[in-house]
Amino acid sequence: MSEILHFIQSTPTKDPLIIGTLLVFSLIVGSFFNVVIHRLSQQMEGVSSKELSTTKPAKSFCPNCKKELSWKENIPLISYIIQLGRCTGCKKDISWRYPAVELTSVIITASVWNLSPSVGSAILGIFFLDVLLLTAVIDAKTKKIPNKLTVPGTVILLAAAFIPLAEGSNLAIDQGKTALIGAVGCFILMWGLAELGKRLFGKKKVVLKKPQAFLWENGTLKIQDAPEIPVEESEAMSGADLGFARPSDRLIIQGDIIQNKAEGMEEKLSEVIISPHESGKIHGSMKTITFPREAMGMGDAKLLLFAGAAMGFLPAIHGLVAGTLAALVGVMAMRVYAIAKKGNAPGLIAFGPWIAIGCAGVWIYNAMCTSCAG
Repeated sequence: MSEILHFIQSTPTKDPLIIGTLLVFSLIVGSFFNVVIHRLSQQMEGVSSKELSTTKPAKSFCPNCKKELSWKENIPLISYIIQLGRCTGCKKDISWRYPAVELTSVIITASVWNLSPSVGSAILGIFFLDVLLLTAVIDAKTKKIPNKLTVPGTVILLAAAFIPLAEGSNLAIDQGKTALIGAVGCFILMWGLAELGKRLFGKKKVVLKKPQAFLWENGTLKIQDAPEIPVEESEAMSGADLGFARPSDRLIIQGDIIQNKAEGMEEKLSEVIISPHESGKIHGSMKTITFPREAMGMGDAKLLLFAGAAMGFLPAIHGLVAGTLAALVGVMAMRVYAIAKKGNAPGLIAFGPWIAIGCAGVWIYNAMCTSCAG
């Protein structure tokens, strides 16, 4: 035990052979991250974990043609370059995201190892930034933040915070308190912001230019194509697709409506309020529809919970502010680009990647300041 503690508290070696081995290992880990990103994203979009998980199927495969990849096609970065970014089976382009994630994993490892005062802090720093990377990419793809990453990640960071990463037991107690206060404080703050946003912006009303036929049956809403309704809200929708994030959420439809009652009875209505568990059949012609929505998802709160456990309360809040400013600049740039190209302005954006960018930036800045001061 003393040997392990001594290793954790030791200064990261600058030996070129060890650093080179570490970077190669991080490249392999980055390749595995791509597997996690793809399969967790699929699970969050409805694919059963029994059918697809991080370990099943055991071999990697092309997401387009499902061809199993040989070891030659699975070499991080090199295979992508040799194959000119295309699958050898279906010849379709492989997303640039794959080499980008692998390269980012190497950059994270190299940067954190160089900036950290001890091996233990380097391990935690790499773990923190790697989870931010995974979360950001998955949220960008699915608009959802996986609890499978943030919740266990928070538990690991809180437990590790009480291990002395440098000499002195009192230091470990201080680190543990900082992590605990940071995690709890950040979650309460984000929960409060989510509740406030729900009360201020919790509904989205769409007024149609002309009435559109609709059908609600077995928890699913089908709407005849309406240009005013976003694509994701103009097809068959159910559950979270309709914004039913809370038991209190309701869908409000106004128009000429018929609601089927028990024993074959029908009731004509001008407005109907539908709960997420409404099992009856409702149909007719809608003039307006009001969707429930969240200003901020609880996934964002859990992401900042994770950041608070790693950084402490104030640095995590600084990361949130930095991420928010970056998001504002990014959205403005996308709108200007859309106007210039006469395209559609961006709609719903994932906030998680911006939080991750802000927190990663603050963590690296603080680590650089500490390294220079040391």
